[in-house]
Formats: sequence, C-alpha cells, structure tokens
Amino acid sequence: MCLINISVIMVYSLNALYLSTVMGVTAVWIGLLEGAIEAISFFMKLFSGVLSDYLKKRKKIMLIGYALTAISKPLLGISSSYATTFTSRIIERLGNGIQSTPRDALVGDVAPAQHRGACYGLQRSLGVIGSILGTLLAILAMSYTTDNFRMVFMLASIPATIALGILYFAVNEPKHAHYANDIQINKDEERHPIHWKDLNRLGKEFWYLMIVVAIFMLSQVSETFIVLNAHKNFGLPKSYAPVIMTLYNITYCLCSFPIGLISDRIGRYRLLLCGIGTLMIADLFIVMAPNLYTLFVGVLFWGCQMGISQNIFASLIADLVPEDLRGTGFGVFYLISGISIISGGAAGGTIAHFYGEGSAFIMSFVIAGLSMAALLFFKPGKKKTIAISPQP
Repeated sequence: MCLINISVIMVYSLNALYLSTVMGVTAVWIGLLEGAIEAISFFMKLFSGVLSDYLKKRKKIMLIGYALTAISKPLLGISSSYATTFTSRIIERLGNGIQSTPRDALVGDVAPAQHRGACYGLQRSLGVIGSILGTLLAILAMSYTTDNFRMVFMLASIPATIALGILYFAVNEPKHAHYANDIQINKDEERHPIHWKDLNRLGKEFWYLMIVVAIFMLSQVSETFIVLNAHKNFGLPKSYAPVIMTLYNITYCLCSFPIGLISDRIGRYRLLLCGIGTLMIADLFIVMAPNLYTLFVGVLFWGCQMGISQNIFASLIADLVPEDLRGTGFGVFYLISGISIISGGAAGGTIAHFYGEGSAFIMSFVIAGLSMAALLFFKPGKKKTIAISPQP
C-alpha cells in the first residue's frame, strides 16, 4: 500500500496543475473529470469486492488493479490531448477502485483475529507514509526535471510496478473462505454464488454501523477548506499551504497503528466514540482559533480522528461480516462513504461560499455529534462487540 500510494500521489498532487497549465483545461472541465473518475472508483470498489467474494480470489483482482495503476502513469506521460488524459485518469482510478476493496478484505483474511486492529492500523500507517513520500518525491522530481510533468508521470510508474511485483511474488492468500451454514456450495465449486440475501447475511450490526458511517462521513469536510481558512483568515502564505496536509498526514499516520493495537485489547466501539469526539474537538479548534498556531492544533486533531475512525471502521467490518462476504462488506462501506463524502463536500462548499470557511466546520461539528448519537443508540451489548475471538 505504501508503494502504490507513492505512485498515485505523485500524479494526484500535480494533476490539476498539469491539466490547467500544460493542457489548457478549464476549471469546469477539471471538476467534471475528477468528479466522474471518483464516481467510477467508488462503484468499482463495490463491484470488485463482490467479485472477490464470488471468485474467492482477492489477489488476482488486486493484480489487475495494480497493473492498471502502473499502466496509467506512462499513458498520462505521453498524452497529448484531453481525451487521452481523461482515458489515463479513468484507467488509474479503475485500478484504484479494483484493488482497494479486495486489499482490505485480504488483510482481514490473513490477519489473526486477535491482532486484526493492529494489522489494519499498520496498513493505514504505511498508506499515509506512502502519501507523504509521494508528495515529497513529486516535489523533488519536478525540481530535478525542471517542471517536466510528463517525465514525473513516467517516474511515478516505478513504485507501482515494484508493488505489482511484490504482490505477485511475495503475497499469498488463504485458498478458501469459511462459509455460513445456510449457504450450500459444492466442495469442488471454485466460486461463491451471488444472492440478494447476501445483503441480509451481512447482519443487522453491520447495517447499523453503515448508518453511523453514512452520517459520520458527511462531517468529513475537505481539508481544502482548512487550507483556505488558514490562508484567508490567518494569512498563511501560499508556499506554506502544504504544511496543513503534512501535519494532517503525520498525526493520521502516528495514530493508526497504536489505535489498532489498543482496539484489539479494549474493543472497537469505545474507540470509535473517541474518534468522533476527536473530530468534534478538531472542529472547535479550527472554528474558534484566534491565531494560526491554534489552527494547526486543530489540524493535528483532524489527522488523529482520521487515524482512529478509518482504522476502527475497517476492523469492525472485518469482525462483523462473514468471511465469505468480507469483500462485499468493504465494497458497501466504500460506496456509502463515497456518497456521503461527496454530499458533505458539496454542502460544506456551499456553506463556506455564503458564510465563510469556518462555518463549514460548524456543520462538521453538528453532524459529528449526530453520528455519535447514532453510535450510542445502535451500539450493541458487550457480548456482541467482542468479535476478535478466533474464527471457527
């Protein structure tokens, strides 16, 4: 995940600037492009998850996703028109969508149940490290190549290709999943049949969690508004704008693994409550900040809440969902999260436009409070929350 994130972020951090300054694409078309490819990615995450359950093969689907990601980089590097650029971005996001869900499901498959939280925490920490390194390498590559975007895009294919090789040669997956008693499957059958009743088999507790996810993700206002708030209201120079994302990624990375370890010992739900509370604290610091340094504290809390919440959500899904439907569970999670993030971003943008960037975080605070109330309402008893016991 670290290497693939390096490759993705090297392109993502430069893509809008490349389209605008080199390809001459207007902001409207850039927005349409990014919106369309993100929508494709969200739906592919659901499709690839269901498909990985059907085929009982996570690694093969991940290989396809990694290969598409690696291929898209040189294609973008040689693109000379908006059409080929659009095509390369679609291929890249298809690859990302295809590999994401089977990857998370595979972590749940191979991780010991009693250490599942730690495994997801390590996965996310490495992913964030990849994002940080990707940004730094993009800066260095642009400087070394004298702002040669196409060369940088070519170089971005290297870590993706290495990740593809490691996945193919070094990563193994369990051959068979454990199926529920109510699903009749021929022992010689290599595929798990897809049924609508699989949605019911995900379980009430899973769907209750998805309600919390849907509400919580609405509160995830884009970090762009933090940057705009810091620039407009506190005079943060444009050249220092990356400091915001650096602080955010540092605490995101530092929190993920320890939170995973702790969740394996004391349970997931109380830590999820802490994560929501941390988001509300971050919102208060950002909204009430009297100076830039106080705002930076809010950014640190913002990174922490992501490290807590995303790790706990992933661990809970792996705990709650039957193993043969783990890919489907993660696919549903990504789809619901995507819809909520887009909706929350649109709402936050509208509020920021009319009432200022700080107002968007008041909205975030209120919605986060609603997600906390939903979690407290749906939170099961202690017997149901202990899902870290070994699978039969």
